[in-house]
Amino acid sequence: MYRRIFVIDSTDDVKSSVIQELSHLDFHEQRLTKHTRNDFIEFDPCIRGDCAYFFTNATILNQVDLHTNGKSQQSLIKDQLENYLTDGIHLILFIANNDNLNTTAYTNFSFMVSTFCDGKVPAICVTNGYENKMKSKYLRNYSEFVLDVNYGRERSKAIKDLWKAIESNSLKPSTEPNCANQLNKKHNINTEEKSTLKIANGSCARPIDSMCQNKEKDKPCDNFANEWKYTVVPGLFNEANTDLANLMRRCEEYKSCDYLYNCVLLTTGSLNPVHRSHIKNLELVKKHLERNSPRWNVLVGYLSPTHDLYVRGKLGKATIPGCDRCDLCELAIREHERETTASHWLSVSRAESEYHHGFVDCGPTTEALRQYINSALVGSDRLFRNPIYVVYVCGLDHFNKCPDVRRLAREKYIKCAVIYRKQCDERHISTFDESSNIIYVPLEGERKDLIDISSTEIRRCWENSSYDITQFTYASVADRLKSMNFHFR
Repeated sequence: MYRRIFVIDSTDDVKSSVIQELSHLDFHEQRLTKHTRNDFIEFDPCIRGDCAYFFTNATILNQVDLHTNGKSQQSLIKDQLENYLTDGIHLILFIANNDNLNTTAYTNFSFMVSTFCDGKVPAICVTNGYENKMKSKYLRNYSEFVLDVNYGRERSKAIKDLWKAIESNSLKPSTEPNCANQLNKKHNINTEEKSTLKIANGSCARPIDSMCQNKEKDKPCDNFANEWKYTVVPGLFNEANTDLANLMRRCEEYKSCDYLYNCVLLTTGSLNPVHRSHIKNLELVKKHLERNSPRWNVLVGYLSPTHDLYVRGKLGKATIPGCDRCDLCELAIREHERETTASHWLSVSRAESEYHHGFVDCGPTTEALRQYINSALVGSDRLFRNPIYVVYVCGLDHFNKCPDVRRLAREKYIKCAVIYRKQCDERHISTFDESSNIIYVPLEGERKDLIDISSTEIRRCWENSSYDITQFTYASVADRLKSMNFHFR
């Protein structure tokens, strides 16, 4: 079960830290990076009891007046809101401050509650002080929902009380779509929850520790489609951008419909351009999983180039357009299969690169692929009887600098495979064993012959015409770049 909490932070100068305290995520740091201009940013779920809480950053509503019709940005935002409403909004959390309230945000908040949600989704207004002024000036219609949050004392108690308000006032999860529209019940904050929240400076304990382990993590699920009906990233994966036919064919070859240990591999990133190590890493993980106990059936592997918005932010004019990066990956796979006579088990997913909401990070992408595959293929009346795991594949360098990989490995039916890379510190990875769902492939017998390949080096060599880049990538990739007359400058 999950609940989506829509967060509108109307404070323009990023003073409030309520969401950071609630979810133990750096909400405002991510807000300031602004990965996408017109995107509602999703965060890793915060597990509390038997429910996952997804905080959706709707701060974009500070900048767009939803009452204005006919403008492309307004239309895009409204379309995104409609998608979320269909998928389910369980609570709207409005953060306000009398000193610097963004009135556009407040107008949009009122519009969402009364018009978009037809008054059926509860709302909590969190004020950073000035409770009475805010009620009289702006929040008269929502006075029963106002919680006052001051930077005084008892910070951890205040967060605990706010969690209690969220749990008791958000719509209860439903097994049917559109749950936020189907319920007419009015939720009122009780007297205890309405008491003023006084928050002291300093850190508070992590709201919950249960997210670290899921006791039911490896329990087979016969009704997976219902369990994961709601996707983390609505509309990311579909039949048009991610082929399942090869996965189904490979299942028939393996005769693995009832097998407990079926998985698919996923690697993401810029792939700007794809190189030999991207594909070799998938092959190495496949070999490792199929040779160790328990023996896994690696059905397929997906290369998923990320969205142009992320790549442009990192590489600027050196960005190969997403559609071309996907084409280059397909060329590389075909050439790899010709060179090695390998069976056709690798595919390209265009989901990330084509996603109309913009950049999606590796964690939500992996979770969304897990949900897409299992909801489509797993169940008593479907091809697979047991859940299909998704194994996220990355290099040791990425693992060392990205704590999200460790969080991702705690998710149900997900594992993370980490490949050794030259000159990367192994001290941290050595503290994990496979019971943590982090699988280390140390390449101990192959380190002497390893050639460290990076897309950065390929781009540098490409601009120096005297270098042959086919030692790093595939001839078909080089030929396509030549035909495009592409320059990484």
